[in-house]
Amino acid sequence: MEPRSPRVYALHGGGTTPALWNPLRRVAPDLPLVTPDLNRIARRIGATPSYGQVVDALLEEAPEGPLVLAGATLGARFAVSLGARLGDRLRGMLLLMPLDADEEASFLAKFAGLRRFLVEGYNERYRETAIPVMLHRWSPRFYEASQELRAILDEGAGPAAAPLAHASSVLDEPAALQLRRIRAPVDVRFGAADPVFEPALAASWRRQPAVRSVEILPEVSHQIPLEVPERIAADLRRLLAG
Repeated sequence: MEPRSPRVYALHGGGTTPALWNPLRRVAPDLPLVTPDLNRIARRIGATPSYGQVVDALLEEAPEGPLVLAGATLGARFAVSLGARLGDRLRGMLLLMPLDADEEASFLAKFAGLRRFLVEGYNERYRETAIPVMLHRWSPRFYEASQELRAILDEGAGPAAAPLAHASSVLDEPAALQLRRIRAPVDVRFGAADPVFEPALAASWRRQPAVRSVEILPEVSHQIPLEVPERIAADLRRLLAG
């Protein structure tokens, strides 16, 4: 029997949905993408799921065989926890706007504020303010991406995100410790125009032995899969090729 080709298990971030990966599907229909709905998984567990319960459910639903993990924002954090448990099945990871690798208290406090905004403070008026912050205002895809993001936030933010937000309120051991158990290459991408981004964030990932590359993409903000899907497709193809 021929070895099974790896598939991409792509995890969206908090306040969003699997539709975050739709532009990637359009520009790269050949990529073997599997995109679980983290909000539905968390709600299925209950109103107050733990982080570990969501990780367990994602691991149970993961495709069999070798995997490349992709994760955006909170999805990147789940990807690290999954990757640390996949062993030799993991062929690589692509992390987009991940949390601080060392998970310093100051950054976690900022992350908690974003989480509260997307759950407790989300409404249509704030959505229109948030979209130009989450996307680079002058990017070539801003018009299309803003329409996509508007629909994604309407479905994925607010009360619908509450169980997943609860799960992310207390994480497991810091990503830096879990990365020590990962032998596959890890690529990290940040958007230079993201207001959450700061140089120390990239530096925290450059210090990790498992991390092969850290790039700061110009004229890209928080929702990298919506803004530069062609670039994400190229990165994933390199990881799939080994």
